[in-house]
Amino acid sequence: MDGNESTPDSVNLSNDFDTSLRLIKELDNSDLPTNNINYQNKVKQTISLLERSTVMVNQLSLFSENETISDVASSSIKYLLLPALLGYLHMKLVTKDRLESLIIANIYFKDYLKRIVSYEVCPIGIDLDELEDGEEEEDQQQEGNSNSKETIKIEKPKKVFTSNSIAELQAMGRERLAKIENYRRQKEIDEKLESLEPIVNCNDGEDASDEQRREYFILLIKKWVSIGIEEMSSIAKEKEVLSLMRKMGGKKVEPKEKPKSEPIKPFIITRTELQKKVFGLGYPAIPTMSIEQFVDIKIKEGALSEQKPGQSNSLMDWAQNPDIKKQQDEDDAAIKEKAEDEEDKEALIKARGWDEFKDDNKRGWGNRYNRS
Repeated sequence: MDGNESTPDSVNLSNDFDTSLRLIKELDNSDLPTNNINYQNKVKQTISLLERSTVMVNQLSLFSENETISDVASSSIKYLLLPALLGYLHMKLVTKDRLESLIIANIYFKDYLKRIVSYEVCPIGIDLDELEDGEEEEDQQQEGNSNSKETIKIEKPKKVFTSNSIAELQAMGRERLAKIENYRRQKEIDEKLESLEPIVNCNDGEDASDEQRREYFILLIKKWVSIGIEEMSSIAKEKEVLSLMRKMGGKKVEPKEKPKSEPIKPFIITRTELQKKVFGLGYPAIPTMSIEQFVDIKIKEGALSEQKPGQSNSLMDWAQNPDIKKQQDEDDAAIKEKAEDEEDKEALIKARGWDEFKDDNKRGWGNRYNRS
């Protein structure tokens, strides 16, 4: 057997854990698609390291149920992250049975959050017992993988929400408030982590004091609380979709044909009865008078001139005989030209009179100031 597995020690445990953190950072910064074989191999390698670390933590008995975060040694605090990191990596696994990976990830995240509450690290803002997480499927999955997975067994009280129940609505409200609080807390934690990370990670943490390393990993634990809550929410939604697809058995759902509806006729909304009479019953409005009646009314109003001999103002006549309109336009143009000629004569007379005035009155004669 490997020496790391037969005789676990804190050095091997720390090396495996630090290597896992480095690999997770490389996965997050990788440009490879999730289903790439190299990406998946790195995910499986990291999961193997974390599972081995979990075994060593249990063998070394680094944690006790009756402890709080203040009782945990500074060198052991970081191992509280193990369930969260395992759940995060199982979310990245691409397998034939996606639902199985989601159930395992959900178990890890829930175990992590329960440990945070048990060790009084920080409030998580949600009631874990009220999360709808398909616990019957998880129990079956745990029984099937109990020999191959190193997990922490926690008794789960079974609760079933009925649709539109008050308890479910209250849980949704608390979950919403928790998301708002997590977002605010996440911003504060990220700012502090940015200032401590260069110190802790430089020269394998030799330059950092014990207090700085402790503060750094406690902040990292709090950050993963927010990540765990968000991941559990997305897991619940994805499981609903996968469960529905499994029930359907891969059958295609053909959309139902919508009954053809008649197009809505346009209409005019009026405020008063008078407007209704003006606009009619709808659009297009029903005619209320003939073209001849319309022309007669316009003649009485003065908008159109009365009909002259040989001239028609009827719109119907204009439409039937376009030459009438052409003749009228020519007559109007001749009248306009004649008027302009008359105006030109008047302007010519005025210009000649002005020239005669300037001949008789030289410029400056009226502004001599009594000078000779």
